[in-house]
Amino acid sequence: EALGRSGDAKLVPKLVRLVGQAPDTARWSLVASIATLGGNDAVPHLLQLARGADTSTASAVVRALVSLGGDDARDALIELALSERTDSSGAVWALTQVRGEDVTAALLEIAKHGSISAKSTAMSQLLQMKHPEAIALAIREASVAGRNSTQAIMLLANADTPEAEAALIELAARGRGEAQMAAIDVLVGQGRQSELVGDQLANLLLDGGPYDASRAAWTLARLDTPALSTPGVHHVPSA
Repeated sequence: EALGRSGDAKLVPKLVRLVGQAPDTARWSLVASIATLGGNDAVPHLLQLARGADTSTASAVVRALVSLGGDDARDALIELALSERTDSSGAVWALTQVRGEDVTAALLEIAKHGSISAKSTAMSQLLQMKHPEAIALAIREASVAGRNSTQAIMLLANADTPEAEAALIELAARGRGEAQMAAIDVLVGQGRQSELVGDQLANLLLDGGPYDASRAAWTLARLDTPALSTPGVHHVPSA
């Protein structure tokens, strides 16, 4: 820390070497000092530290790059976010705080091929931006059974576009299992399509297994819909 306060940029290489030897509690201060002393010239050093570093050091580098700002730091964040590091999600989150065509392109690449946590962060930001390719990707994933389907459905709630709403309505009407319930939960939370949702929940209550029926009963209690008071159930035709 004393080296970092000296104001001599020539000490940056020394600080870089010290990071690997320092205890975890001191690494954040050392990385911050590297950024303070080196400015934009510190970016290559920070990238060097992040490659193969432990999670704590990588997080400190991301924070330092965000504090530096500028094109060089942004390019470095993009490189880290696109890396195959399992803990690159911090860099992905940092990218959501800046704007630019290159940033959007990187987020889209991560949404397609990133780790689960990084992909979720990137997709959430892109859907908030109403990015058409991200919306199409989320709709495709929502339509395929599996863990990614439920996650994609929850993320579609952020898109707030006619395409996203149409996909959610279709899944609520004709989906199966967790995907259908996730779509219904989103629509209920948004206060949309209550009659269709009410009918589908009533169908699950009558015809579904114990788990689906119990979830349907809980969700029906949240709705103010004619399906609750109308004798009989109006089934949505099967595809």
